[in-house]
Amino acid sequence: MTGRCDTCGSYHTPLPRVTAAAPTPDPGALLDRLEEARKAATPGPWEQDIYEIQAHRRRLVAETGWRPDAALIVAAVNALPDLLRLARDGLALRAGVERLAAEFDSATSPPVISDFDRGLVAGYARAADQIRAVVADTSGEA
Repeated sequence: MTGRCDTCGSYHTPLPRVTAAAPTPDPGALLDRLEEARKAATPGPWEQDIYEIQAHRRRLVAETGWRPDAALIVAAVNALPDLLRLARDGLALRAGVERLAAEFDSATSPPVISDFDRGLVAGYARAADQIRAVVADTSGEA
């Protein structure tokens, strides 16, 4: 659906707004919104020409008043597909670790038979706690 842009006055397809004002409770939803915005935008790769941001065949995408802003936007847009993939891989890894930790917790709840088994379970429990701590550190949880 094409409409008149409030900012520039031209007619184009409105893009979805992606803001980082508040952390989203669902990281997957944020990744979906970013992917939607990426697909709606001008296809890349994007390039910087001083203050201008250009796409293939030197098509002007945007102008900035500051070279570092243009460089950041170009770098972020060009890296976005890989960043989205890595973030989704990280979410899948975290879910897998949490699932395995839950399975481990339920598997170690029955009584243990021998001292050897107790030592093994204690070692696995320490390893599971360390993995949980790493996951919490990398996700910003306390």
